[in-house]
Amino acid sequence: MAPLKILVVDDEKDICDLLNRILSRPPECLVDCAQSAEIAERKLDADPYALVLSDYKLEEGKTGLDVLYHAKSRHPNIITILMTGYGSDNIATRAVAEGVYDYLLKPFRSILEVKNAVDRGLRYYTLLTKYNEKLADASLQKELLEETLEKARRTREILRALVQKIHKVDDSAPPEV
Repeated sequence: MAPLKILVVDDEKDICDLLNRILSRPPECLVDCAQSAEIAERKLDADPYALVLSDYKLEEGKTGLDVLYHAKSRHPNIITILMTGYGSDNIATRAVAEGVYDYLLKPFRSILEVKNAVDRGLRYYTLLTKYNEKLADASLQKELLEETLEKARRTREILRALVQKIHKVDDSAPPEV
């Protein structure tokens, strides 16, 4: 199975480095970092990520919500987590109401809090991915069944036509003496 990829977006290099160290678990989980919304969006366009964890305030005028919405537009199943400073509870609440999976307040109370939120998100992503695979598999099975039934219907029509031809040949044959 391919490793799950996490993208951390924060304009503070120290935060990126810290989150990379605590969240990276090769080979099952790899962490990539971006220090701007622009870099994050390019990475999201280029690679599929399971989860993106973004700070709300970024330097170049875009917010973490812009990054998270961009991520969702490219990868609908991606898990999005917003990090925001104290006093920004209303931003975090609005973000969750608009589809962001979770939010974390900065400064973090503990590294375990971050790790647990990311682990929950990755478990949810894995379940969602398996569910979508089963749906796709069920859809494929339904399609194959419909094709098989259509072939059986056509085969039945061909056999019916052959039987009718055989009966016509038998009816038109001269009587046996």
